[in-house]
Amino acid sequence: MRNLFFATLALFLFSSSALFGQQQIDVVYLKNGSVVKGAVIENKMNEHVKLRTADGSVFLYRYDEIDKLAVEEQEKVTSGAIRPSEMQDKTGQVGLGVLLSSAGSGAAVHYNLNPTTALEINALSKGMVLNCGECFDETQIVSAFMLAGSVNHFLNEFYKQHKEKTKRNGVSVKAGHSFGNNKESFLAVSWIQENIKDRSPKHSFFFELGGGVIKLHGFDDSWTYPNGNTVNFMLNIKVHWNWYVN
Repeated sequence: MRNLFFATLALFLFSSSALFGQQQIDVVYLKNGSVVKGAVIENKMNEHVKLRTADGSVFLYRYDEIDKLAVEEQEKVTSGAIRPSEMQDKTGQVGLGVLLSSAGSGAAVHYNLNPTTALEINALSKGMVLNCGECFDETQIVSAFMLAGSVNHFLNEFYKQHKEKTKRNGVSVKAGHSFGNNKESFLAVSWIQENIKDRSPKHSFFFELGGGVIKLHGFDDSWTYPNGNTVNFMLNIKVHWNWYVN
């Protein structure tokens, strides 16, 4: 127990200071032979230690389970460096989220097919400004429900040390179709970025910017967009808050 006390004291001192070009990882050696690495977030002397691992999980170990505490040093990851792939491989993870976009606002389901490719489905509510040449009110705002799907392919990954977050950049190809008397279909290609902060690895933020084409399938030939066309250029902007559930 005395050795454990001095190990705990050393752990506190090392964790409170940073060596140039290096960072510390707390290590808990258990009496059953297990070794757990992360960051000690609570240490109640002679009672228990709480450790947060790289994936955000928190574990509690009683002092009578612990063989020793230690600190390992590793090179700091600097801005622009690629994070270790095992820390960012979210293959098989499902995310639920909410979004605001130029195509509408609503809910999203996100699925990571592999480390670089993700699939997404959006259920959107939107309004359309249309002209009706044969209606009493020529310009009308029509509400619609839209389903959209996309394939996101990430090309690179960067770590911002000063912000403690990872940025993934890639390309998104998206298509959608709305339902109602006046329907729309669109196809867009966009740049996409996912931001993941170290302190909340289960939460991410997406931003998309791109363009495409959108087509109106009017109830009859009298319905058009305000410029008189039934096919227009589409500016695609999307912000999306995502929470991984597994």
